[in-house]
Amino acid sequence: MIISIGLVFMLVMWIWSFLKFGNVSKTEVQEISASEEQWTVLTSINDLKIQQKYLHEIRFGPAYFELKSEPNIQFLKNKTFGDWFYRHKNGVLLQQWNSTATPNTNLIFIDAETLELRTIKENIPSVLWTLTETEDKSLQLNCDTGREILTYKIEL
Repeated sequence: MIISIGLVFMLVMWIWSFLKFGNVSKTEVQEISASEEQWTVLTSINDLKIQQKYLHEIRFGPAYFELKSEPNIQFLKNKTFGDWFYRHKNGVLLQQWNSTATPNTNLIFIDAETLELRTIKENIPSVLWTLTETEDKSLQLNCDTGREILTYKIEL
């Protein structure tokens, strides 16, 4: 008797959920798709504005994005970036991802005045970064690999 009542209840709930969620309109789907396509401002410095669009995220980890800029910097197209950035003097440091399967990143610097782009450090085995200014006014990048903290002295 209890099993029969439970099966009937499950059948009713399955039919109700099918009717409720099966009636999603095309406009609702388009609104959801449009919100996923939206660009948001990551940072701006001087006349340079860098925007990001959410791509996906690592399971239990950080999200990654596509970037574009105004004025246009061609290098940013078809590349993947983390949401980490650091504004320094007249430029911005960005975290370029070489892979979404394994932690492998590059430290990129964009000069906001000349729009020149430089790769400062390549193939860093981490996506978890912090940047600190040392006593001698240089920058130190600290990267957490999960097993150890790697430190890099950054000179621009």
